[in-house]
Amino acid sequence: MNSRGDTAAMGMAYWLTITTVSLAGENIAGILARFHDSEDPRVLVAAHRGGYFSDDGAILPENSIPAIERSIAAGAEILEIDLRSTSDGHLVIMHDATVTRTTNGSGAVSSMTLAQVKALRLLGPNGAATSQQVPTFAEVMALVKGRAMVNLDKLDATHPTSLAAALQVLRDTGTLDHALFKGSAPAEAVKAVLQSHAEEIHYMPVLTDTSAQAVLSVLETLRPPAIELIFTNASTPMLDPAVLGKARETGTRIWINSLWSDLNGGHDDALAIGGDPDASWGWIVSKGGSILQTDYPVELATYLHRLGRRDEPAPVSTVDYDFRDGTLQGWSNIRNSVVGASAFVVDEGIYGDRTPATRGIYKVVHTPFLAGRDGYHSTLILRSPGFRLHGLRNYQAITFSLLGGAGGVGSVPASDLLLSDAAEPTGFLGMALRRGSDGAYLLSARRSSAGQGHAWQRVVWDAGTLAPALESDAADETYTLDLIDAFGPQVQTGTVSWGWIALDAVAIPWTGSGDPTLPAIKTFGFDPMVLEWTSYPGFSYRVYRSSDPGASGWTPASVDLLATPPLNRFAIPANPLSPAREFFRVERGDPAE
Repeated sequence: MNSRGDTAAMGMAYWLTITTVSLAGENIAGILARFHDSEDPRVLVAAHRGGYFSDDGAILPENSIPAIERSIAAGAEILEIDLRSTSDGHLVIMHDATVTRTTNGSGAVSSMTLAQVKALRLLGPNGAATSQQVPTFAEVMALVKGRAMVNLDKLDATHPTSLAAALQVLRDTGTLDHALFKGSAPAEAVKAVLQSHAEEIHYMPVLTDTSAQAVLSVLETLRPPAIELIFTNASTPMLDPAVLGKARETGTRIWINSLWSDLNGGHDDALAIGGDPDASWGWIVSKGGSILQTDYPVELATYLHRLGRRDEPAPVSTVDYDFRDGTLQGWSNIRNSVVGASAFVVDEGIYGDRTPATRGIYKVVHTPFLAGRDGYHSTLILRSPGFRLHGLRNYQAITFSLLGGAGGVGSVPASDLLLSDAAEPTGFLGMALRRGSDGAYLLSARRSSAGQGHAWQRVVWDAGTLAPALESDAADETYTLDLIDAFGPQVQTGTVSWGWIALDAVAIPWTGSGDPTLPAIKTFGFDPMVLEWTSYPGFSYRVYRSSDPGASGWTPASVDLLATPPLNRFAIPANPLSPAREFFRVERGDPAE
């Protein structure tokens, strides 16, 4: 067991990025499919007033564009917004009937023109005016189109003028299916309004402290996609088994607000944020809540991941190859040269000031390495362990660092079999993403022609780059990364193009495949800050933290931790100087001897 305490002894790592973007959600088609499938186990998150609170305590102006953007990035499927009409008939986003509390102006929204409202500025948490204007309903729908649903509060869907104004905006922006109208009007009156429109209108009835029979009647009359239940007592009959059974029959999701205690019988956000989310959000989910409206969408989404009620991984987890243990860490030489440099190896040479891209002293090069250039050789290929990319989230990426000369014009080899041909005349020197089933190369990256200096060149293939390359592949397809040096003839004949290449800091998104003994993050919890990861006998683990994932040094948050199968659990120490965004990773140490 590794007990030396030196970071160089630690091996491959999983990285956990704690940041709002790590919870980013899916597109509107997926959200609508889940919304209309009450049997889908995923609990949907609704961000109150656009989601102006955040996990790091920062408060944005409520119902503001930045708040909405942050909630979408945090993975909220539904944005609750409040609609008010100006004196000239425009819908704007404003919770109160007046602008006094939330802007640097005063007066009723209904007495002001759109121009007058737009001249105002929203207030920040300190009461000072920000640069943010009051958004219009049209501006919000243009922003969220294709990205999230909206729940329309403060709008009476049974009032013809109000409904017509809202529907016109939704039609103009092509977002009618994004909108969820709501209200507490009698079910028969709502049914008449819905039947008077040829278009499908999503409507959610709101019931407060009533009987089980009243809820059953509304479910039978409207058969709505969702129903909002408000109750002051935890023993409310509104959540009786008969109600839950009827909701399943009608395909209705149950919306419960965790905002404050009189909406949920005492199981509110404050209880969750205060340290007992099981008694708050967990209780609501156990009672059948499948849409939760909260002021803390990031924390709620993270907690739901822990319950298994969010189907994508909450943290960004990647396999990190930094070669700091002096080995190839599972990478293999699958094509060696018969002349000159024979294979890729892990090397600790510095070669002037060309230091490794990450901490430690190791990088991958081919040997023998000559100062300034390599010797003549035939094609060399170093291949990573296989991995899968199915289920890749839009915030995940493959990253690596390259050092070396370009050596000519790069090309994308059509397949492994053509690499020798690719070396003559165009050659290839860099990294390629290889599909396992047919050996085809899907993406490649090389040093730029001006990149023969001493600085490492960081390469990022983000989800937007990867998605087109993978779109036709099966869900169980496997891939490798191939480090390729095809700059040399098969035989040494006179002057030829030459090149050299080094590799470091490879990170591959983890989607459930690969070495099962690596510390895959299973749980991340707020208050207290807790990490749990898979743990196997014979290994040690260590947690690191940093405010900059690209920094050369990370601060150990723990000493070596002995494996405690099946899960290791570590409470992250509080850091009063912690920045708004912080990164953590768990590394696996040496196996027991």
